[in-house]
Amino acid sequence: MYEGDAALLSSAKDTARKYADALGEIERLKGVLEWYADACNWNQGIDREGFPQDSGAQEDEGQRARAALASAPEERHE
Repeated sequence: MYEGDAALLSSAKDTARKYADALGEIERLKGVLEWYADACNWNQGIDREGFPQDSGAQEDEGQRARAALASAPEERHE
């Protein structure tokens, strides 16, 4: 193997890793946007299908959402 080949292989591996990291970040951001859209609708009393929700269901779901957010590990992204 030539010296240039090793550098090219290393560069390709680094590019593949960065690409995989970027795809993971895109999926994470899609989830954040989906959650935010659901939260905005929920605050207006609308569920995911566009139907009105009663206040009791909203309160229960809000408590579950707050508990889930509190238990989620915080991730650092560069």
